[in-house]
Amino acid sequence: MLTLIAVPASAATGWQQFRHAEFRFTISYPPGWDVLSGTGRAAFVAIGPAIEGVPGARMGIVVVTTRIPGGASLEEAGARLEVELARSAQTVRVLRTDRIDLRGVPAVISYVHRKNAAGVHLYQMVMILAHGARGYGIAGTTAAASPTLSEDTRLLQSLIFTFQPPQ
Repeated sequence: MLTLIAVPASAATGWQQFRHAEFRFTISYPPGWDVLSGTGRAAFVAIGPAIEGVPGARMGIVVVTTRIPGGASLEEAGARLEVELARSAQTVRVLRTDRIDLRGVPAVISYVHRKNAAGVHLYQMVMILAHGARGYGIAGTTAAASPTLSEDTRLLQSLIFTFQPPQ
């Protein structure tokens, strides 16, 4: 089933755009977020504001990528990328998964409840797409106990949907 989600054509006014030198994807993020690109196994990491009432928790966005066989399905790409995305957190429950169209590129987006190593319960949106010989996983994370969870999820969805694979 294909779920059509309103995908914005561009980032919000004033957002910064990051372009990865090697993998050539772009993604945008709000001003004031800390970019930690090139650290660890992720191709891009941006950390946002602290989450009120949840000590040590901050919003964040991460992009991971891996080589995939030509013609690999979204499910095959997702299986490889999920290992990287879940490395520091265990999946407690997948709440929902939808197939979407990201400006002409088929993708899958899942809404997941995870628990990190510190025991903090997280709400995460994970978008998986296959483009050429690469699979991409883009995950936006906030604390499940955030008092502004609704606003957090709208922001994370906007961040995720700014992802653009190489042209």
